[in-house]
Amino acid sequence: LSGQAGAECMSDGSCGRELECRGPGGEAAAVVLAVARAEQRLVDVDRARAQRALDVGGRVFPRERLWVPVQAPTLLAAGDELSAAARSSGAPAVVFALTENEFVGLPTAVRERVQALAAHGVELCVADVGAGRGSVDSLIVLEPQWVRIASNLVQGCDRDEARRRQLERLCVLVRSLGARLIADGVSSDGELAVVRDLGCAAAQGPRFGGHVEVRAEPHAEGA
Repeated sequence: LSGQAGAECMSDGSCGRELECRGPGGEAAAVVLAVARAEQRLVDVDRARAQRALDVGGRVFPRERLWVPVQAPTLLAAGDELSAAARSSGAPAVVFALTENEFVGLPTAVRERVQALAAHGVELCVADVGAGRGSVDSLIVLEPQWVRIASNLVQGCDRDEARRRQLERLCVLVRSLGARLIADGVSSDGELAVVRDLGCAAAQGPRFGGHVEVRAEPHAEGA
């Protein structure tokens, strides 16, 4: 299990932990999911990964919001189980993160599941928005509590005026939908200053430290 800390832009305080399960040999999550998809076991594997992240995260970071990546088919097929795992984790808040392009064509079905999760206090984050692989129309349908801006829009925004304007337009649109913004891939103080100025509620990326191994046993903060 690996974890990455987020940081509140206004105070640089902790915004929670994003937890990602790797394969038994340390394989990256993308590799594990690609193999599972090829073997038609995506939902089973992804559900187990999410449940593991919630179980370990709730014990290791009991006072922090947990961010758990979940595939859209898993949310549709195993939403009740994931909701129960989120509630039993003991975390003060749980956010399931979906990549924007995962549910293109399925927003209505996903919306019903999202509403059911929200009734139990589970939040939704639509990730990688602005990466050019999906449509912001999905944001209108899903009404997520969080929207994570793709790192390719964030990186260099303090040096590239055209990129900053594009980022600003996206931020205005997302805020008009009532969602909170989190900027991904922030690597410098200059980029942090820009996303803070544009109204992002939180940020993550190399500026705040990369992914670290997370063990089931409680450990010192930052381990």
